Amino acid sequence: MSPVVRLALSRSPNQNQAIIPANSGALALITLEYPADKVSIEYAKSLLGLARICVAREEYVEAESLFRQSLDIYRMQYTRDGENYARILIGLARVLAAVADYEQAEEFFRLSIDVCRET
Repeated sequence: MSPVVRLALSRSPNQNQAIIPANSGALALITLEYPADKVSIEYAKSLLGLARICVAREEYVEAESLFRQSLDIYRMQYTRDGENYARILIGLARVLAAVADYEQAEEFFRLSIDVCRET
């Protein structure tokens, strides 16, 4: 059985941590640091990937949090990179539908359609 992946994201605006499995089966703590005044779009893409893992594991609360963090970063950077921005919106909508929050899910599905039409 493979080790469980758990995320431990800090509340600090310039430091994020993730606990990931190491080759030996033990857990390793990885710390990613970004300037407080600028959060990386690459980090947002990483959060998107982690959110997808949580969805595959049916860990919807964690997935929703990660999708929302990624979305916040895209919004802070004023970036509407069509492909990834739409993926975040769709992923968040799917998670909300999975937890029966259909009203919010519909809102994010509609937003994703708008983004796809713009690109």
